[in-house]
Amino acid sequence: MKSVDRPLYIVWSEQFDTGISIIDEQHRGLVSLINTFFYHKGDADKDIDRFLVPTAEMFKSYAQLHFLTISRLMKETDYPEYDLETKRNEELMAIIQTVDMRCRARRDADGFLRFLKMYWTRVVCKKNLNFIAYIKSQQ
Repeated sequence: MKSVDRPLYIVWSEQFDTGISIIDEQHRGLVSLINTFFYHKGDADKDIDRFLVPTAEMFKSYAQLHFLTISRLMKETDYPEYDLETKRNEELMAIIQTVDMRCRARRDADGFLRFLKMYWTRVVCKKNLNFIAYIKSQQ
């Protein structure tokens, strides 16, 4: 299969829209990052320094900025579970760091791609539903 014919790993859908423009924009960026890594994953298996490492660094930066955005929205709306969510986000950053280091050490592009997909489906698509509903109710 030619590169141009490769399917996307995650296809953006309106079902992913939260109705909060900055969150939706950041989520689209994450999907783009995941799909770009998937596109190059075959090469990443051979050369992690060229593909896995930059993707991991961008993902960590994305997560930090995303958590800062969420934190700001929680503060602005007096979200009642601010402390709990902040702690969860700190724990997620530690998990992301651990997975990054493990996948680099093992030269495991497949494992990193699986982690990105799991993060998308279990954290982004499900974890923040109460938070999103609360923020929207405050607009």
